[in-house]
Amino acid sequence: MSKRVMFYSHDTFGLGHIRRTQKIANSISDGKKSILIACSSPMANSFSSKPGIEYLNLPGFAKQMNGEYLPRSLNIPIEEFTAMRAQLLLAAVKTFRPDMLIVDKEPLGVKGELLPTLRHVRDSGMQTRMVCGFRDILDEREKIEEEWARKGVLKALGEFYDTLLVYGEKAHFDFEREYNLPEFLGRKVIHTGYVQPKENLETEFFALDFPRDRPVVTFTLGGGGDGWEYVDTFLTMLEQRLAGDDLNFVLLMGPFANLPLVERAKRLEAARSNVRVLGFTSNAIGLFDRSRLVISMGGYNSVCELLHLRKYPLILPRVTPREEQLIRAKVFKGRGLMDYIHPRDLSPVSLARKVRELVDFDRSNVPAFETNGIENVSNFIEETLGCRPKLGSFLKVIHA
Repeated sequence: MSKRVMFYSHDTFGLGHIRRTQKIANSISDGKKSILIACSSPMANSFSSKPGIEYLNLPGFAKQMNGEYLPRSLNIPIEEFTAMRAQLLLAAVKTFRPDMLIVDKEPLGVKGELLPTLRHVRDSGMQTRMVCGFRDILDEREKIEEEWARKGVLKALGEFYDTLLVYGEKAHFDFEREYNLPEFLGRKVIHTGYVQPKENLETEFFALDFPRDRPVVTFTLGGGGDGWEYVDTFLTMLEQRLAGDDLNFVLLMGPFANLPLVERAKRLEAARSNVRVLGFTSNAIGLFDRSRLVISMGGYNSVCELLHLRKYPLILPRVTPREEQLIRAKVFKGRGLMDYIHPRDLSPVSLARKVRELVDFDRSNVPAFETNGIENVSNFIEETLGCRPKLGSFLKVIHA
């Protein structure tokens, strides 16, 4: 009988969670497994999925800037909305009966919606291997400790989960130490390395009708659901010609971008031969590869792509409601892999100054950045499900 793997994607905001989930799902798709992704991202079908992958499309949450969640579209009480999603997830697990369930970031689900499912798996005798995956950095230690204590996360990780995957390297950020994981949970942790599929690193050429004798500077917001003040600063820099006219500029606005800012960018594009505005592309990494400098927020997926390409990007980290991106920017700047501007120091003038500096920056000595996480995660899933023989040194290597 073919193996069944189910993913729960915590995608209440932006593209990061669903993109990482799809990368992992694609890495194990072999035409034999049945793979079900439970998510609510409206962009889930915008990225290619391999055969054998299907989606359970849940009604969507929308994460507010204060960190709270509300129904994205339905005008019903949040309690009813959460209960509806919880029942959909429980029904899917009862019917699909996965051999492995991989939960992204939220061990209890958004607002505890996975708790009925977790209890069912535990109490029904299902042989489902339970895995919770975390990105490398979550937030400041104090905030995570308070959040986990309030939600009962440590208890849930101990009670319901067999393995905790951390999609990063311990040498860069020691997840267990930084977040004070007790020893009984530390024994469940596997550091996989950074998740970025190798097949996407042979970048497809991204065509731009720019003069080839001018470097390309790309500004990206990922999904575009926040960071609008950064777009305003970038557009002001262009409008005032603070970075000069000898560069080509691409604005990748994202599918959730603020409409007035998109319209403002389009007006600038119409007036300037060296400005292009894009809403969305599934080949963002091809665009990054074509660019001399990429300016980006500091989300996990974008950083993995840019560091693997050795782009020495300029990061404009989000600092609310979490400081995850700022912490990541500080860690990797300290390793000579990127530069960043703190939001309090950002202005059209400071951005233009940094753009000129980094366009001319010599990248020949930028350290290589390993992104072997997708292979390690795939090996873990395949070996745990018995789809291939165990590699003797595998767990020892990625635990190190």
